[in-house]
Amino acid sequence: MSLIDIDLALRRPSTLYAFGIGLLLLAIVIHQLATVPMTRRIDERARDYAQLPRPAMDATIAGAPAKTLLEERFAAFTQTLGEKRALGAMVGLVFEQAEKHGLVLAQAEYKLELDKAGGFHVYQMRLPVRGTYLRLRAFVDATLARIPCAALEDVDFKRDAIAATEVEARLRFLFFVQEAVQ
Repeated sequence: MSLIDIDLALRRPSTLYAFGIGLLLLAIVIHQLATVPMTRRIDERARDYAQLPRPAMDATIAGAPAKTLLEERFAAFTQTLGEKRALGAMVGLVFEQAEKHGLVLAQAEYKLELDKAGGFHVYQMRLPVRGTYLRLRAFVDATLARIPCAALEDVDFKRDAIAATEVEARLRFLFFVQEAVQ
């Protein structure tokens, strides 16, 4: 059989119909062998999943809208706010901790600002301090531990010479406070 014979056979309408029907039958067989069993397995898995025990939801949790992460963090932040009327005591604690760690605080700069969006005050305290690094570190750690509403915003170190044991530091503490809570 030559290529011409094959070409002529394919050009006859009956041969094309037979070839098309053969392809259709092949597609049906592939569908039956592959798709139908896969669909059955998917349906079985769906039934198994539907039968899994579900944890009972608490009615109070189901009815209340969940807080966003931002709302949760802001609520945690507001719980740590100090009271504005206690600022004097907080400043006293800072000076007490400096003395306890053998540091002398020169003059400090103070600034109180209102954060209107958050509804709290930020009290900024800038301190020039001189001492060894270990004493400065212990002072900062103790201050932050004793005053929960405090944060260390900025630290600048300066050493007069490489061999110098003391450093000069400029510390900026922030105290987050609110008006007296009733």
